[in-house]
Amino acid sequence: MPKKNKAKKSQKGQKQSKRAGQPRPRQTGMGSGMNDMLAMQVCSVTNPFCPEAVGARWPDNSYTRSLTYSTMGYTKALTANAAGLGAVLYFGDGKYNINEAATYVAGTATFSNATSFTGTWPTGVVRFRLTSFGVRVSSAYSPNTVSGMLRIRLYSPVAGASLTVTDPTSVLCDDQWDIPIARLTTKDVFVTSAPLGDMARQFKTEPASTAISSWTNPGWQVIGVAVDGAPASAVGIINIQAYYHYEIVVGEADTQSSLATAPPPNNPVVREASAGVLARVGNFASGAASAVNRVFESSAGQFVAQGLLTYFTKKPPPMLMNRAAAMLVD
Repeated sequence: MPKKNKAKKSQKGQKQSKRAGQPRPRQTGMGSGMNDMLAMQVCSVTNPFCPEAVGARWPDNSYTRSLTYSTMGYTKALTANAAGLGAVLYFGDGKYNINEAATYVAGTATFSNATSFTGTWPTGVVRFRLTSFGVRVSSAYSPNTVSGMLRIRLYSPVAGASLTVTDPTSVLCDDQWDIPIARLTTKDVFVTSAPLGDMARQFKTEPASTAISSWTNPGWQVIGVAVDGAPASAVGIINIQAYYHYEIVVGEADTQSSLATAPPPNNPVVREASAGVLARVGNFASGAASAVNRVFESSAGQFVAQGLLTYFTKKPPPMLMNRAAAMLVD
């Protein structure tokens, strides 16, 4: 009897030793693959500077067949006037989305010029909405020859009348960031507009007028970019690249309607995670585009994991870190 028990223990030990060298079977379900896929979807509708933003659509229950349209990298070379001043506004709108100050004197920028489009607005559009937009600011000047400050301001007016005359140096706005222009010679600045609630996710008709005083906000923060203290009449003191990503709907009789595709499935996890990412990352970043993308991807992954946990367990999500006012990345 003792020998028989000893034999059984020996066989059991051999089985355990064999298992020890074998990898454990991979767990399935709410794994990293799903997280990565959803995180990339979140990045595509929050980070206008990432490649995935091209062709991205908002995953709600719009039931609207649409096309996607992006204008990326259209550059505005802002020239300072004789007083070393210059200012321009970028609107979260279609057809008319950029307006440069007609005059800028002693802290007062007057926007009376006609609003135009950063690229070429497509024909046949009857409705549109943005998925994301932002600007990238740089300077081609050398650190030894440039002076002055870059002033970034975020506004959220209901109508454009309040923006016809502004002070680009005022801190009375949604958010603001001041940075020496000399720093732009080594690091670019990235500015992301935030959607203003559910209104930003509704399809709108094209604006009817180029006048800023007639403009109505479709639901996105206005980005103000200005310089002061720059060299007098400096040509192209800063370069501003605009990144806009649209969903557009064309008329039923338009031949382009045959290219429209069905909307993506309704995805509450992506939508909720997007709100969290924008709140945490904030409007501003400085550094290389690849580093900015990594910050968005990292935040998206954390909020997706939180959203999936909440969705499957029906438990309140844990609190995550609040955003910084101005994010600096190397």
